[in-house]
Amino acid sequence: MSMIKQKILEMADPGEEVVPKEFDNLILDDVTITQFSTEDKAYLEEFVNMDLLGLNCTKLNSLKNFPNAPKLARLELNENFIKGEDLVNLKHLA
Repeated sequence: MSMIKQKILEMADPGEEVVPKEFDNLILDDVTITQFSTEDKAYLEEFVNMDLLGLNCTKLNSLKNFPNAPKLARLELNENFIKGEDLVNLKHLA
């Protein structure tokens, strides 16, 4: 199972079903992620209506496997460990 999926399910109310296509904002601030696995990428790509993704203070150190997000208008990456050259992994969002 995707680590991000596991974290999202842990944050949900007990018994609440998480339906990715119903989310337009996904805030994962302060959730330790460090990097995206291929499973994380595939799971996040299920959030097809996401226009805001908050990844502040997640200890991200790589943007490799960053998901495709066709409707993403705002991406927050404050206070992480990402190097400038790693931004190339976001070029598919343009």
